[in-house]
Order: sequence, then structure tokens, then C-alpha cells
Amino acid sequence: MCGRYTLSTTTPADVASRFGLGGARLPPEALGRANVCPTEDVLAVVADPEAARRPVMLRWGLAPSWASLKGMRPLINARDDKLRSSGAWRSLAADGGHRCLIAADGWLEWQRAEDPRQPRQPFLHRLRGGEPFAFAGLWCSARPRDAPGEIASCTIVTVPASVEAARLHDRMPAVLRGEDEQAAWLSREVDLDGAIELARPLPEGSLEIAPVSRELNGAGNGADQLSLLA
Repeated sequence: MCGRYTLSTTTPADVASRFGLGGARLPPEALGRANVCPTEDVLAVVADPEAARRPVMLRWGLAPSWASLKGMRPLINARDDKLRSSGAWRSLAADGGHRCLIAADGWLEWQRAEDPRQPRQPFLHRLRGGEPFAFAGLWCSARPRDAPGEIASCTIVTVPASVEAARLHDRMPAVLRGEDEQAAWLSREVDLDGAIELARPLPEGSLEIAPVSRELNGAGNGADQLSLLA
């Protein structure tokens, strides 16, 4: 958790408006995605020292300089309770320049079938109303030991699950609620304590959770087949 998510909207203007990007051009391949998987490039928003925002494509799965890409499990999540104690996470979470908004409009969790021979059932988690939102993310640009060059990559902060989400998993991605929280997460004036305060579960009643097609069980399956989310 969080191991798969969606950015199903296909309207660039809606996404740009939601994340304060003005007239920025969004990569078309970033939108209309029903099954975003680790190690893929994903749409994120970062801010420069003057707080101007820009869209970037980041590899999902943090790739720090001390890591090896071969045989390494992608660092796709950063637990909120490790942001202070883990040196790798602490240095990124304490710096607004290394915090990012990861654009999404849902995420998937699975329920195991009573019959172990049957496939798991994926459930789509969305905010009520279905609008895009931001995961709280951390990012860096580094050159892992066996990489030919620098890789800009990210991870999603996770928190204890809300009441609704806990039915399927005990943790959930940290969802930033509205523009004020998005701005604070990107702000270089917000320190580590302030960032940790922003990463918390959604209030009860925030989510709509519904079963979706089992075709989404496989990584990469139905990546652009939005009908699988219906």
C-alpha cells in the first residue's frame, strides 16, 4: 500500500486548475490512466524557491544514490511514522523542495477471495465526487549505482487507514485535502513537524469505495482502459 492508483481524467485543463499549474502544458501520456504501477513515470507537481509550481514526470519508486536498480525493491511508499526516524525520509520530508504533489483520482486495494483458487477482487477508492487530488509525495534526483544517469523519482507517503479504507487495508496514501494543504506541503517554510502534521488519514465519510474489473489485477493490465473502472 499504496501499490496501484489511477489518474483517469483526460482533461488537461481540469488537472492544471486543480493543482495550480496555470497554463502549463501537461504530458498527454500522464492522463487517462486506469492502472498506474510502480517504476512507471507519473505526473507530479513541484515548486521552486519562489513557490512557482511546475509539472514533472517522476519515476514511481524512489531511486537514491546509494541504491542499486537491479534486484532492489522499489521504494514506492514512505510510512508517516518513519519520516522522523529514517534518515533517508527525514532529509526529504524536512525540505519543501523535495516534497511533491502526486496527481491522482483514486487508488486500488484488494480483497482476497474465500476460495484461494479464485482471483482477488480490486476495489477503487475515490473521494466523494470523484475529483482529482494530490498524494503527499517525496522526490529526489539522483544517480543510483548501476544507472547510466540521474533519475528523478518519487515515493508516496502512507498513513493509518481511515474508517472506510480500513476494511481492506490498515494503511492508505496520505491525501492532501484542498489547496491550503497542497500549498503547505510544497512550502519551504513548512518544516518537518509541519509536514508530518499534514500527513494524516482522511475524515470518515470522505471516500467512495467500489469493486472494479479483475482485469486490473495484473500490473500493466488495462492501463488506458477506463471502462475497467466503471
